[in-house]
Amino acid sequence: MLDFDGLQVEVCHSKLELSIGWDTIDTAATITGWEWFELTPQWSHSDERLARFAGQELREVALLEWRPADRDLAAGTVAVEFAFAEGCLRIVNGLDENRIVQTEVNQLRRPMLFAVLSALASARGG
Repeated sequence: MLDFDGLQVEVCHSKLELSIGWDTIDTAATITGWEWFELTPQWSHSDERLARFAGQELREVALLEWRPADRDLAAGTVAVEFAFAEGCLRIVNGLDENRIVQTEVNQLRRPMLFAVLSALASARGG
């Protein structure tokens, strides 16, 4: 989950599928359903991998399809890329989990599957 000035974006990869939601998960609620396991997950409101993006303006969001040159189990999976002034954050399919990848801004990069979407700030208004 990422928070953009009160707009919560939720990205989840499960198996080979991608789910994207907005403002549906209550992070103030206790996580349940893990009583059988020795560790109960807790909500975290920070992640050092995301610190460099805090406070930066979101410039664009893109959906990117993974198209490797050779056969690959993850071929065809879709990543979500958030582009900021000083770098990009990609949430990719780590084969049944989210994986965070940080990249530099590449002005020549073009999404392979979908056209670049409007920044979330623009979408929030309509």
